[in-house]
Amino acid sequence: MSRQKWEALLSLAENLKEEDAEEVERLLREVDLKSVALLLKELSDNAEAVADLIRFARALRESGTLALLESLVEATDENFNALLRPETMRAVGNLMALFYLLSSFNNLMLMKAAEMTPKCTERAVAEASQNMKPLGIIELIKILRSPELGAAVRGLHASLKCFSGR
Repeated sequence: MSRQKWEALLSLAENLKEEDAEEVERLLREVDLKSVALLLKELSDNAEAVADLIRFARALRESGTLALLESLVEATDENFNALLRPETMRAVGNLMALFYLLSSFNNLMLMKAAEMTPKCTERAVAEASQNMKPLGIIELIKILRSPELGAAVRGLHASLKCFSGR
């Protein structure tokens, strides 16, 4: 039975008068009672789950998520076509590779690098903007012999060896 017929039946039941009895009888003849009974049994057997679904749907509606999902469904063709563009697919692939790369790092190492980056960047910019004169030979040799530059060169060398497969 269609939704309109159910709504008409419910409307009649709410405002039932004796003259409406014939209309009610006609609508009830169209109802598949076996299907209604099976549906009522399923609702009764799963009342808690149905109530949970109703609460979930209410929460989706109240949060605006349901409206968002409905708009996505309405614009499915546009979204699907946008997702299939080569540049979008490349971006998704790059994003997956980035997530993989980030997930393979040691968390403590990443946290330390994230905490130190602003301070170290500020110090490097201040140092670079302060000394605008060329380096002298002695100063350059001191920098080349510094443990920090040695560590950086060793780290870069190890990375290059690793990337080349050695």
